[in-house]
Amino acid sequence: MPEPIVVRPAEPGETNYHTTDVFSLGHMMWGTLMGYGGATFLNTLIVSVGWEVIEPTLKRMYPKAFPSHTIDTFANKAGDTTFWMMGWYLGYALRDDVRGDDE
Repeated sequence: MPEPIVVRPAEPGETNYHTTDVFSLGHMMWGTLMGYGGATFLNTLIVSVGWEVIEPTLKRMYPKAFPSHTIDTFANKAGDTTFWMMGWYLGYALRDDVRGDDE
């Protein structure tokens, strides 16, 4: 019988502990997609913070859906949100570049 998955707070040296981790670029990708897709800064911020708020609950309910079973530290949540918003800026800039100044 497989061992149950234990969801617990991240500890030093683990994923989800430091400000940046292997998922930082993934958060940036979502921000880029939202910015390029035309989402506003505020909407993107709300989605990013909302995700960070519900993520621990989802990890506890559906641990197999997540590659890491540790709960993010506050520093990691702040880093995830920062990367998400940097991605938004990149996507917004790319979108503006593609559209040009004629619109």
